[in-house]
Amino acid sequence: MILMVLIGLILPPLLTVALTRGAAAQGDGHAAHAEATTPVPGNALFPVGDDLAEAVARAHREGRSGVAVLFEMNGCGDCARLRAGVLTDPALRGYYQRHFVTIGVYADESRPLRTFDGTTTTSAELARGQRVFALPTMVLFGLDGIPLVRKIGGKAKPDFWIRMGRYVTERGYEETPFAYWRPTL
Repeated sequence: MILMVLIGLILPPLLTVALTRGAAAQGDGHAAHAEATTPVPGNALFPVGDDLAEAVARAHREGRSGVAVLFEMNGCGDCARLRAGVLTDPALRGYYQRHFVTIGVYADESRPLRTFDGTTTTSAELARGQRVFALPTMVLFGLDGIPLVRKIGGKAKPDFWIRMGRYVTERGYEETPFAYWRPTL
């Protein structure tokens, strides 16, 4: 039991450091982004973005529930499968397009990014600060920029992802942790 706790405390920061070092090795991020980033289709549910402050302002203006951020990485097979598979589901796409402003962030790059509070950081630093240690990871943020729920990995059916979105839109986080929350029918 103690070993499991130690692994849980030590492993995430080590993996995050590895992601950050990989991003730092790419230089300032601008040229590396143009060459290294896998192109995201124009109709992608999570277009690559670099301004979370504008995303949350847009969510406020449009009456949405928050901002959904998909952290991914160049060459990540699970990330590509998530984008090409479950994120193309019409019900899931419709739900997220109605209720969230969606953004994709490459956790392995050090491209400039504006955070929810307007400060400038890099995509790799944001991922590290959000304790993203495995990819893909989706984090749903409230209108105040506070993370409300996260899903590590891409293996889940569309119903799970919709339930995760409903957890935010129906304010389930005010009642119980996501693992125990069940939406009303």
